[in-house]
Parts: sequence; structure tokens; C-alpha cells
Amino acid sequence: MTRLAVLDILLDTFFEDLDTAPLLTEVGLGDLDPTEPHTPSGRAPERWLLTAAEYERGCTFVEEREAQTRGRRRTGTTHRPIRSRTARYLVLSRSRGRCENPDCTGQPADVTDDDHPILEVDHVVDLTRGGRDHPSQMVALCPNCHAVKTRGRTREALRETLLRVAAERHAAGGGGDTAVASTL
Repeated sequence: MTRLAVLDILLDTFFEDLDTAPLLTEVGLGDLDPTEPHTPSGRAPERWLLTAAEYERGCTFVEEREAQTRGRRRTGTTHRPIRSRTARYLVLSRSRGRCENPDCTGQPADVTDDDHPILEVDHVVDLTRGGRDHPSQMVALCPNCHAVKTRGRTREALRETLLRVAAERHAAGGGGDTAVASTL
């Protein structure tokens, strides 16, 4: 938690206008995920439970940071890539409402308020690492498969599979000769 607190302060103070993902990767901290607890060795603990004291220290840090940053807004120019809504729509249509991971063990049966499947469009190769904002390199994933692709131990193998799937489905013109659902 201390590493995250220090990173939070340093990045907010000195790099507020930058996309920090490439910077963290370059200095060897790209795998640090603020949503995952870590032991002093930097490895994820065997359990997800925090002690009451750890939780309290974390809340104190968040409250102190909130007091310092409340009402502040970032100014300046962002360097985030412009993403294509059309590409996202094409991927969702191509998926026909199903997770595109061929090894998916089950996506939510629930749907959004608009009756759309709960899917997240993801770039197989991150844009910050040279990926394209194009359906040939994008997939629709259920939240579980998206988490595995992003943070799972098998993410590299899954990314290879997903890149192949995206290319194949793209080459098939959106999935073949069956009509693509237009309700997405």
C-alpha cells in the first residue's frame, strides 16, 4: 500500500498531464495494479483480506489525498488516443452479443438497461503499446475474460489467442454470412 501511496502522490504532482502507463512500464512498475493488494515483497498475497489496521491506514491515506485534491481539476492537454466509436460498434456487432474468447467459461446472462449484452470492447494490443484502434485488433469480452486478459497470469497466452480470433473474425467480414445483429 505504501508503494501505491507514493506513486499516487508522485504521479499526481509531477506527471498529472501525462498518460502514466508508458512511464510506469519503462521504470519497471507497469505491472503495479492499484486495485490489487501487495505484500512487502511486491507479490500478491495469498488472501485478499486486509487486517483492520491495514484497511484503516488505507482509508486515512485516501481521506488525506481527497482533502488535498478535492475540487482540483486537471488542466492542459491530454495525450490519450482518439478512439473510434465505429470500430467499437463493429466489434460489438461482430460478437453477436457473446464474449469472443473461445475459452470463455460463461459471461453474465444479465443485460444492460438498454438490453445490450454486458461486454467490454478491448484492444488486444494496447494502444499505448502500438496497437491499432481497428476491429482486426479488438475483441468483445465479458468482464471476467477482460480481467483475465488484463491482469491474469495467463494473459499473454490469452492475448495471442484473442489476436488470432480478432483477425479471423475481421477477415470473415464480421463473422461470416449470418446477418450481424443491428440492435447493438
